[in-house]
Amino acid sequence: LLPIATSLVYRVFAEKIVVTGAVSSSAPAAAELDLAVQMTRQSAQEALTLVENYLQSLCPEFNVSRVLGDYLQDASIHHQLLSASYSVGGPSAGFALAINTLSVLLDLPVLNDFGITGAPWTKGARPGEVGASVIIGGHHKKAEKVLQHLPRMYVPMANYHDFEPELIEAYRLEGRDIQGVSSFSGLVPEVLFFGDSARRRLQELIAERIRLELDRAHGVPHPRCEEQLRQGLEHLRREAEQEIARRMRAIRDYLREPGERDRSPQAVFSGSG
Repeated sequence: LLPIATSLVYRVFAEKIVVTGAVSSSAPAAAELDLAVQMTRQSAQEALTLVENYLQSLCPEFNVSRVLGDYLQDASIHHQLLSASYSVGGPSAGFALAINTLSVLLDLPVLNDFGITGAPWTKGARPGEVGASVIIGGHHKKAEKVLQHLPRMYVPMANYHDFEPELIEAYRLEGRDIQGVSSFSGLVPEVLFFGDSARRRLQELIAERIRLELDRAHGVPHPRCEEQLRQGLEHLRREAEQEIARRMRAIRDYLREPGERDRSPQAVFSGSG
């Protein structure tokens, strides 16, 4: 569990995906360190594949992989692990790497009030969903560390069911929450910034979700409110996916325009209606 800073850089590295960070390791741990570096790089590559599959699901009318290949022809995705050791990376950083990859490709900021751990599949387990979550280890300690400083923690759904109900309730009574992740598709609307209005509605829906889950845990269900919550989250997801698809089409249109390759990402996306 660690912060990751991700950037889209032009002709700085030979590789398309670069993983760097502060490294501190003794000689006997060199082999373990090399393995951790390799696993994190692999996770970063898988994150790009996942994002391509996700974007393809939202833009079925053209070849997203080819468009992104052209868009990244002279660029690299640089992930900097903000840690004293690579050993904290690896597969459990998969969701974070995927979120950051989508963020830099489409110029959508990542919200800063949550933590996440877990490795996603590059495909989905159900139709309409991409990036099914894979169980990981150490989720109790990771959640405890995150929720000391941030109000939200996301873990793979299988790990979520491993938490004691009393622990989750204690966090929710403090206004903090642990949520299980079923797919990358369902996660995206809750972790990227889609404007002030969407952010306010997300905060309201999260607060309502905590309230309803606390009541349900005590045998007091609210079917009508739960249905309204479900509809609210679905509406938020539809809006997010529409904006993501709009930005992906803006990249396609930008590549079709000769002599426009020096435009900034902000100009690329603001120019598409």
